[in-house]
Amino acid sequence: MFGMGEEFRWRAWLGMGDGDRLSQIDVAEFASANAARAWVERRLRVVWTRPGLALFGSVDQGVYRPGRPGAPPRWQLVLSPEAMDAHLEDGRVSWRRPGMG
Repeated sequence: MFGMGEEFRWRAWLGMGDGDRLSQIDVAEFASANAARAWVERRLRVVWTRPGLALFGSVDQGVYRPGRPGAPPRWQLVLSPEAMDAHLEDGRVSWRRPGMG
């Protein structure tokens, strides 16, 4: 686990779903946005899905904040212009800003 405080971390995750349900299938944390995006691209290329399911990835920035006394710190999302969503289209990874299609 990474330390708490103002140390920003990048969380990369993969999801899979259809029009009704989405599920997170993998997650990892990195010290840089570039490392997180590289992980998403590698993982998107090796995860297989079945017809009708969409596979996607996301890279977000966050920071660990103190939790309740005695509880571990929790990761909190921080809005960042470097945050990106990824989709696999015709075998290629396509990146977009969150909410941009």
